Amino acid sequence: MARNQRLTKEEIQEDKFIEGLLKIYAFLKRNLQTIIVAAVVLLVAVAAYAAYYQSQENRRAEATLALRQATEAYKTAEESLFDAEKLAESEALLKTAQTQLKAVFEKYANTTFADKARYQYANTLYYQGNYPEARTQFQQLIAQHQPENHMDSLYAQKAIGNTYEQEGDYQNAIAAYQAKAFPLTPQLAPEIRKFVLMEAKFNQALAYEKSADSEAARNTYKEIVDEFRSILETGLTKKSLELVEEAKAVITAIGEPLDAEVS
Repeated sequence: MARNQRLTKEEIQEDKFIEGLLKIYAFLKRNLQTIIVAAVVLLVAVAAYAAYYQSQENRRAEATLALRQATEAYKTAEESLFDAEKLAESEALLKTAQTQLKAVFEKYANTTFADKARYQYANTLYYQGNYPEARTQFQQLIAQHQPENHMDSLYAQKAIGNTYEQEGDYQNAIAAYQAKAFPLTPQLAPEIRKFVLMEAKFNQALAYEKSADSEAARNTYKEIVDEFRSILETGLTKKSLELVEEAKAVITAIGEPLDAEVS
């Protein structure tokens, strides 16, 4: 009796399994077209993403090559400005570099490549004495730069001060060198930002001198000295603490008791 009952349960389970398969088959049959469409859409989406990714990689490779070639032209032109034997050809070299650099930041706008190219392009204008246009390009870089190029944006602001200095507009130069004039750089190490701002402060002191404001120049130089002294003291304190910790580790390693004052 028990055996018959067990077989009955197995048969019931088998019937349910078959019934489930039939339901799945019926569902697939009813929705076959929808399933095929969904599968095709998925395949197309995957293929489109793969194509887009490959396209972006190709574009990045092209931009890298274009910027490298433009940068080489820029460096050649820059070197010619400081070489008496090549000074005569420097203008032609600058124009060649400008053409290549401009092509990069126009074709690859809103990229790190464009930022680098625009910064160098602005420098070529500066070398040519075209300070208003150089200033415009530096300002555009500050406004549009990618987060990875925060340092370029800081040096662009400093360069704006340089353009005013070259024009003899020392008041605007002094204003451009002020710390508050520099763009925010949340992704840049504070130490690097401070270094650039200190460079700008030194330029500011020079601009005060050129504008015959000796008192402001003296005060600015004093701020620079005080800042460097503070940095030096902070560095020495940090280094001293590191040496104390190293000494503790050595003493512990050789098994000598630590002096209470050291701890």
